[in-house]
Amino acid sequence: MKIFVTVGTTRFDSLIDACRNDIFFRSHDCVVQTGPGGGKVETADSFEYTNDIERFYVWADVIVTHAGAGSIYRLLELKKKLVIVPNLDRLDKHQLDIATFMSEHGYALSISDVNELSSVVSLAYEKEFREFVKEDFFAAAEVLDFVSS
Repeated sequence: MKIFVTVGTTRFDSLIDACRNDIFFRSHDCVVQTGPGGGKVETADSFEYTNDIERFYVWADVIVTHAGAGSIYRLLELKKKLVIVPNLDRLDKHQLDIATFMSEHGYALSISDVNELSSVVSLAYEKEFREFVKEDFFAAAEVLDFVSS
């Protein structure tokens, strides 16, 4: 199984530590995007940032992602199997809302306890998720007219 873990642009030490400390990640082909201050992950290939994250999105069988809306929607467009981990270390808890929505509607699995990470990644690999269908934004011209008037 090929696993990509991404934390986006903010610190998410508990998720990185879970990858670092879980032997599960040594037994699979795993790449971890650590974000700022994440450091090296000895159980996997790791890096802080890349200009070509799409390459890892396409490569992976399962993606573990923070609950950033942009990341989630892009990965769903690519029809990737997701494990969403809301960053509850942040002051605002909006990531929990989107993670819960995605899980409850069958688009992804979500966990808030990083100790469950390896078992949920295995479950995601086997699971058939509901297909996400992107709806194009239809009111762009109307918004531009409103803004320019």
